[in-house]
Amino acid sequence: MTDLLNNQVTAIVLGGTQDVTAGLYMAFEQRTSKVNVVTVDSRIDMDASGPGSLSWNIPVVNSPRIFRYTAMGHQQYLVDTAFVENLEAKGFDVVRLGPLRSNLTMAEPFLRDAHLVSFDIGAIKQSEAPGTHFPSPNGLLAEEACQLSRYAGLSDLVSCFGIFEINHRFDSHDQTAQLAAQAIWYFAEGFSQRKKERPSQNNADFKMFMVNHSDMEHALTFYKSLVTGRWWMEIPEMKTGDQIVVACSQDEYQQACNHDIPEMWWKAFQRIN
Repeated sequence: MTDLLNNQVTAIVLGGTQDVTAGLYMAFEQRTSKVNVVTVDSRIDMDASGPGSLSWNIPVVNSPRIFRYTAMGHQQYLVDTAFVENLEAKGFDVVRLGPLRSNLTMAEPFLRDAHLVSFDIGAIKQSEAPGTHFPSPNGLLAEEACQLSRYAGLSDLVSCFGIFEINHRFDSHDQTAQLAAQAIWYFAEGFSQRKKERPSQNNADFKMFMVNHSDMEHALTFYKSLVTGRWWMEIPEMKTGDQIVVACSQDEYQQACNHDIPEMWWKAFQRIN
């Protein structure tokens, strides 16, 4: 994986258990000081007492180089509350299945900022993808999984997209394998439509918005792309005085306009400082 990254090759990884993600992450650690990861799974694999794939996530979320981590699509009754609290205490994002399905576009900013996206096929409901060792009657629909894959493909930063936990022994008429193939197609379609955008004050393709807040010394700064309509926000790094740009949505801008500091802004600020 390191050689692929060094040669600026975007990799699609298929098969095996999701603990392969930990090895892929190590390659990113060697190349950048801040790594962003998104995992899509019906569970949060942080059980240190369990074998293999039940604990692979622990070295990733405890890594000093992990910056933005998002656990997406988990089902509350399959996850220990302590795992969720642990991630949120670190300033990471946890998006449950229900909120995700009710507003799938909320996933786009997280995927846009990711370097590595790891998709457990068990996040999709059993009737849509039966070929996995840990199926669930609830989960993402096939078209929702494909839309998330397309968001990942559109991201300028995603250099590795993995689909894991497919087990042909449990599959029916190759339904799961075909869905994985379609998800890869959507990733490739998104990849073909990538537009390399990085907002700045001097870039004519972006419109800058500054929102004053009574509890803040400085205004909150947002950028909107005039080409794609996507949004970003600036997060100050207090020690250096630099500004780090983080992907967001128009919802964060609207929250700021309503005199609320967006939760996404606070989490990013805490991680940086």
